[in-house]
Amino acid sequence: MKKALYILALFLTLWSCQNSKPEKVMDKDIIGIIKDKDTLSLKVKKFVNDFIKKDSNAMVSIFSDNCKFYLGGTDSNSVDKKAFLKAIQFQYKYFSNIKLDTSSYYVETEYYSKTNNIYSNIWNIWIYDGNFTHKKYTQPGHITLRWENNKVVRFMDYGDNTPLMEEISHELSSKKSSKE
Repeated sequence: MKKALYILALFLTLWSCQNSKPEKVMDKDIIGIIKDKDTLSLKVKKFVNDFIKKDSNAMVSIFSDNCKFYLGGTDSNSVDKKAFLKAIQFQYKYFSNIKLDTSSYYVETEYYSKTNNIYSNIWNIWIYDGNFTHKKYTQPGHITLRWENNKVVRFMDYGDNTPLMEEISHELSSKKSSKE
């Protein structure tokens, strides 16, 4: 009797495994894919490393000539490639020891099938020193890059400019007091 029950249990187990069907995902429901080790994500990681190394010439190689840069994430703060490079040099003037908290650093690229749009996103925490206040800053960052023909055509930085304003203010106040 026990043998018959074991055979029946085995039969039912095998039968239920054969009759279970995985849920089918319809193609119309898929709007795209996300990758983090693809060519574009690797280009973005190189861009971030070039920024940290202060190699602005290598850094700009991913941008198209007519790329628009949105600093602070709004249209009113958009600049061209030349102004963006000046803004980067400006940051190097005010900040040093620029690093990433590697535990928070993540890059992904989204490939949208319906619109053929491609976006890369960077999430991280920046760690850096103020050159005028001598404060140590730790700040979250998020950047979105839109790609066309293997080049970035839109760069959107959603970072907080408060540390930069503090450094500029401190520099100006120290210049003012040295003139008095």
